Parts: sequence; C-alpha cells; structure tokens
Amino acid sequence: MDALTADQIARIRTVSHFKDSRDAAQNLGVLYISYVSAFVDLLKIYPLARKPRVIADIGTGYGWLAIALARQTDARIIAVDNDGARMNAARKIADILGVEHRIDWRIGALPHLPIADQEADVTFCVEVIEHVDNRPEIVRELGRVTRDHLVVTSPNRNFPIIRHDTGLPFCHWLPAHVRDWYAALCGRSHLQHGNLFWSPGMVSAALPEFERASRFLQFLSVKHFFESEVQIYNAARIPTPMTRLARRLVLGACGLLGKNAIHLSPNLASTFRRTKGQRSEPLDQVGSDGECREMLT
Repeated sequence: MDALTADQIARIRTVSHFKDSRDAAQNLGVLYISYVSAFVDLLKIYPLARKPRVIADIGTGYGWLAIALARQTDARIIAVDNDGARMNAARKIADILGVEHRIDWRIGALPHLPIADQEADVTFCVEVIEHVDNRPEIVRELGRVTRDHLVVTSPNRNFPIIRHDTGLPFCHWLPAHVRDWYAALCGRSHLQHGNLFWSPGMVSAALPEFERASRFLQFLSVKHFFESEVQIYNAARIPTPMTRLARRLVLGACGLLGKNAIHLSPNLASTFRRTKGQRSEPLDQVGSDGECREMLT
C-alpha cells in the first residue's frame, strides 16, 4: 500500500481552506490509509461484473476517497461536491499527490447529481445522505448513476446513540424542536444540526433494482472488516485503545447474525449490487448539452 510522504503531508497542511478544517488536525497518513482499506480495497473482494472503468465519489469533501481511488486504480474518477471552495482545496491536495488530472471534478449535490444514468460502474457515498434529507429520491439518485455496485455509509437511525450527531441517547428519534431542547439542556446545541437519518430498510426500499451484497457493514464478511481495522492500526503505529477493542468485540458479536447484523450496527454501511436494469455499456460522459454538469474551473 502506498503511503503519503512527510513532505506531501507538510504541503497538504498548508492548502487554503483545508488547513483550517478539522481534517487538518488528524494524522493524514492514517486518514488516507483508512480510505484505502475501508473502501478502495472493496474493489478487490467483491465479484464485480468487470473491472471498473468509471468510479464516482459523491460528497467528496477534501477528496480523500477520490484521491485514494485515483492512486490505487486506473479507473476514471468522478468527484462530486456542492462546495466550490472545498473542492478547490481537494484539487490542490490531489495535485500534491500527483493525481489531480486523473479526477473529473464536478459541482453538484443530491438529489440532482451531474452524472449520467449508470455512468459510474461503482459509486461511493460516504457519510453524506444524513446531511441532505431522508426522502427516497436521495438514495434513488445514487442508484440511477450506478451501473454495478453502490457503497453507502451513514449512521443507523435504528441505533439509540449517534455519535456523528449530538451523541445523546435517543435524541435523533425525537421531533426537531424537542431535539433542540434536549441538546441545549445537555450543552450540545453546537452538535445539533437537524440531520435526518436513515434506517437500513429505508435505504434498501429506495433501491429496488439493487440487492445488498455485503454481509457486515460495507464488507463482504466480518473477516474483511477486521483485516481493514488491522491495516489502519498498523499504519497508526499506536496501541489499540480499550474503547476500540470493546467496539471490535461488539461488532464481532453482531457479525454472528450475518446479514441481519446491519439492523443492530451503529452504521448502516452497505454495499449494494445492481440486479435489474443494467446497461450493457455505461455512458462515458454527460450529454453534450451539459445541462446537469458544471466543471469547476
């Protein structure tokens, strides 16, 4: 696995917009490898219909997943985000890492993505849909642009505590005004953003032409999940904290339930495989009129 060099990391930390973000304070080498092991490596374990030629990253943020895909595969990468300033920073980071030219950067957002029907062989949407809405058309749009496999992650609405949000028990189950009051009472109003969460059943219902192929989170098996965890901690070169050990024990126990584990997991992360309506050949680009596509310049 290729790693980021100390010089690359130092240069990335100076990129405008990114340098003031929460990501900048993280171990960037480990952050990069976490995207490789948790997402890019899925391309090696799933029986894809064919080698992906186009891969989409929806809600790319600072581009870490798109960059990892570009460095680890020879596919054309489409990176979509609705924040122009953030995408400019992502392009600068990609340039430092030598893959800016490998990525097709597009401004857009769910539920109207600047991607043609089934243009992407594989689509990734990581921790995005809860920030948009929980209407079926949000996830249905992800299916529209995907020819083969779709990977979606988001906090599980069914789980009683969502650390991604306020971290308060049952808060996300309450009406919006009560959530605001609960968060304020506990001094966590700054974490209450009104996110709308999904359950595994809601995601599956929005994808009638797909079936869930993963057996544990986005992975093909619990074994693959643990292999990913080991890669990340080896990269970090720090002892595994007790909290993470406890998490692994809980998730490992959930894994005994097979595909039903998704209903008890804190995240509804899943990999879906298209079973109906697959094009014989994907489109290589959006229509020539460019109505739904805006290239960032």
